Amino acid sequence: MVTVCTSEVIATHQWVHYPHTDGVHVTWQSPGPEGHHDIHLYDIATKTTTNVSADVADHNASARVNGDYVVWQGDDDIFLHEIPTGATTKLSDTSDGHTYDAPVIDGHYVAWQGEDQADSTSDIYVYDINTSTTIKVSGSPDLREFYPQIDGQYLI
Repeated sequence: MVTVCTSEVIATHQWVHYPHTDGVHVTWQSPGPEGHHDIHLYDIATKTTTNVSADVADHNASARVNGDYVVWQGDDDIFLHEIPTGATTKLSDTSDGHTYDAPVIDGHYVAWQGEDQADSTSDIYVYDINTSTTIKVSGSPDLREFYPQIDGQYLI
């Protein structure tokens, strides 16, 4: 059975793009100042909204929330926001010639795709929040891997 609950989260008449929820929080992308796109976090219990991408990147998209964390694509990098502390960490680095997008999060793992701009290959990366380490989990030159999904300890 599905329970439907409606509540106004945004008091203004701006558009909301790509909403996502974990049952405790809701994230979405909406227009910010000067044509930028921001990522917002709404706490269902306290009914408060926070712009988690403020001063991080100009064009933010693809936010996902899970437990104490929000992950999103900012410009061509991946960012992780810790909800209790408000700390935001950049997980990727476009200076290596890649663009990064399609982040997903489950438990203490974050996964995303990275495309090498020089040869158009695509790889999947996983970040372990507990150990602060990133590993490339793909890399076959014959494959182009896109849009990872993660469930607990399983990466698809």
